[in-house]
Formats: sequence, structure tokens, C-alpha cells
Amino acid sequence: MFFAEQSAAEEAAKPAQTIDKGLPGPGLLANVAVSKYLDHLPLHRQERIFTRHGVKLGRSTLCDWMQARQWPTSGGRWWNGCGRRFCSPM
Repeated sequence: MFFAEQSAAEEAAKPAQTIDKGLPGPGLLANVAVSKYLDHLPLHRQERIFTRHGVKLGRSTLCDWMQARQWPTSGGRWWNGCGRRFCSPM
């Protein structure tokens, strides 16, 4: 039998975060952004959908994520997170 020599474990480099000091990965952010901007699904409805699936994400958290990034809109302009009116309760 052949046994490899034991060597010290190396720690892999941490992947770049989509949002500085944030927990969401690029897939989750893309899902929320596509649902909001392309499927026209407001964040308060997304909040309820996540809750039904057992994931507790507050609307304010979703709003903060959307404001931390710049997302293209269907009109070709960039939404610049200019205010909380998009995240206000109905």
C-alpha cells in the first residue's frame, strides 16, 4: 500500500463577496433582482415567499441588498438606489 506523506492543510482563498461584509451569494442576489426588476415581484411579496419556504429575510434586508448593488432596468438605465420609496410598505 502507498501512503502519501502528510502535509499541512492549506486554506483556500476566500471568494470575493458580492456585497462587502454581506452574506448573500451571487445566486440569491440574482434571484431577488430578477424577481424584482424583470418579473415585477415586489420585495414585500418576495419576503412572504421566502418565509413560506422557511427562510426569514426581512424586507429591509432585501432593500439593503438591492441598494448595495446597481441593477439594470428594462429601460436600459441603471437603478442607482436613490431612495427607499421602492421599498416602502404598501
